[in-house]
Order: sequence, then structure tokens, then C-alpha cells
Amino acid sequence: GNPVLAADVSAWAEEVAGKGDLPSEDAHYARSRKKGQFVIVDLIPGSYRIEVRHPKYLVHNGELHVEEGSNKPVTIVLQDGLAIRGTVRPTSAVDTAHVEIVASSTRQDTGQSVVKRAATGLDGSFEISGLGTGMYQVAAYSVENDSRELLALVRDVEAGGEDIVFSLGHRFVVSGHARDENGTPVAGVPVQITTTEMDDLGQPLSLDGEDGWAGIQRVTGSDGAFTVSLQPGFCYRLDAWKQPYLPWSTNLDYTLRTRHPQTNCDIALVHGLSISGVVVSAHQTAVTSSVTITAWPDSFKASSHSSQANTASVPSSLSVHPDNSGRFAIHGLPSGLLSLEVWIDAPDEPRRTLKKYLFLRARLPSIRLEMPLLGHVSGSVLTS
Repeated sequence: GNPVLAADVSAWAEEVAGKGDLPSEDAHYARSRKKGQFVIVDLIPGSYRIEVRHPKYLVHNGELHVEEGSNKPVTIVLQDGLAIRGTVRPTSAVDTAHVEIVASSTRQDTGQSVVKRAATGLDGSFEISGLGTGMYQVAAYSVENDSRELLALVRDVEAGGEDIVFSLGHRFVVSGHARDENGTPVAGVPVQITTTEMDDLGQPLSLDGEDGWAGIQRVTGSDGAFTVSLQPGFCYRLDAWKQPYLPWSTNLDYTLRTRHPQTNCDIALVHGLSISGVVVSAHQTAVTSSVTITAWPDSFKASSHSSQANTASVPSSLSVHPDNSGRFAIHGLPSGLLSLEVWIDAPDEPRRTLKKYLFLRARLPSIRLEMPLLGHVSGSVLTS
């Protein structure tokens, strides 16, 4: 019967709550004060769904009927939740003051995802409370200078069970250099590191703790070098791509079955083919206004579709705009079938498109892309 301070109370009208996801802009909010009191004003008479959240208690869901002129107090009783406790053992490379712990699970009864976070104390200890019964995936992330990286992961942690210990000393440091065919270092190459492992919510395992992107990125320095530290127990994929080179990728196996994991990973970049030409109108004059030329290599599409991870470094197409004389060039293309599309999207004209299929070989002459003339239909609209 003790009052609960700083509980977040939300109310949605029943017709809004019945639509599934609860939009935040349609909610009425209040936060409980020192003695547990809260006030939600300006409620139209009707039925409402009530949700109460507090870090130390289970989420409360209920219904409330508001009558015209009624000001009857409502008492909401929050149930104590279970907790996951543990310790993060620091290393010389990771300070426990910059570690966040994330517990996630999917409720079997409702199918809803549960994600709760906590920061470690100065001694490396942490506690995530307000959890329901069940098993959770618990991850530790390093959070420093706007950067987040996965440090360690423990699966099948029972809420209310024994304390867990994250030991951060066992990580693989992967390093390498990006070089072209002549052995020349290539600087500024984005290197994306992802894993096809799925988390307990059925999403690609996040290496940086952020929603919507499951990887981390490095960029090669002036000497072409890069370095990244990775947690053991997973298979990783490295992707690198920079024009005018072809996309490059490799897999690294850091599972327990690997006795001698690879720690040196050099990136061998190969120059791609180029295609150049000019865009002209049916009158053989250069077309330069609002033109986009997009190349869709078949091998790029296959690479993009085959990767289960969200690999942002490898595109499925390359686009350029012609210069003032209508000339263009696209570099870094693989040999094979190529779909070339030209779009003209001028403000005062209908959109015009042209599609052309090519088969790229070692050498390809300059091509002319002739845009068709626009026809028109004229007439009058009259009453009957």
C-alpha cells in the first residue's frame, strides 16, 4: 500500500486503443507525485485504456470509464516485478562507467516485446527490475562518445534467478588494410560489420544497440588500415565498398568450434568497369535538365538480397547526373548484365523514362541514350 513516486500514467480513448498500436499523440499523460497522486484533465466522457509504467514494477494495463461531471478518485495497484542483477568486470579497454545493460524478451502470452535498460554503477554492478517471469536475453553495450558497441551477451537468463557476471576480457581484435590490385592502400573505405545472428525478439542481433541498424562501421585511415574488436560466439560478415571498386565481403567465424579464429583481415579491392556516354533528345540535342541515370547490375542485386544483415555499404544500384553537355560516366561496375535507366523529371514536364539493357565486358564503347519525343492529347470537356 505504499505510494509510488514518478509512475507514468497514460490514457487512450477506447476507439483509439482498439486500433492496435497506441499513438502517443492521442494519449493523455500524467506522472504520479510524492504521495502517488496523479491527475489527468480534459477527458471526454467515455471508456479509456489505462497504462502505468514504472522501472521497478510490472506494467499495469486496465480500463476506466469516465462519466460526465465525475471526479471519482481511482486507485491503481502496481505489482512488484522480478529483477536481473549482475556485475560487469572491467578491463583496461572498457570503463564500467560507460556500460549499459539491455534485457529483452518476447512475452509468450501476448507476443509483445519487452526491453528494459539499466546503467552500471561505479563498481560495475547493475539491476534491471520490473520484469515479468520468463527468460531474457541480456546484453552489455559500451556507450561512449556517441558510439555504441556490443561487449557481451548472455542468453536464457531467468528473471529473479542467480546474478550474472559479464567478463569483458575475452574479445577478438580484427585488423587489416584495404589495398587495390597494385598493393596501394585505399583510404576512406567504409567497412560494415554485421552478424546474421537473431536476437530473442526475432531481429538481427544489434552490434550497436540501436533500432533499425544491426551493425557497426569503421572507415580505413590514410594508410588503408582499420581495427575492430568483436565478441566471440558469433559468425560475422564484413562488407567494404567504395567507388570505383567492386563490393568486397568476407565471413569471420568466431564461434566456439573455431580453434584458431582469423584476426587479420585484409581487404583486396578490385577496380570495376566503367560505362560512359551522352543523353540526347530525339532532335539529337544534349539533355541536361533534371536527368538521373541509374545502373542496376545483376550481381549487386544478388549480393544485396542474399545478405540477411542490413548491409548499408553495398548498394543495389549506382546513380549519376550528366554534365552540362549531357555526358555521364559510371564507375565501379561488375561485368555481366546491366540494366540502365534514364529519368527526366523536369518541373514543368511529364516524367520521361528510358530503359536499356547492356552486357558489360572488359571494354565497352561510349553509348548514346536517346530520349523519346513526348506526344500530347488535346481536347475540350463540355457539359451534356
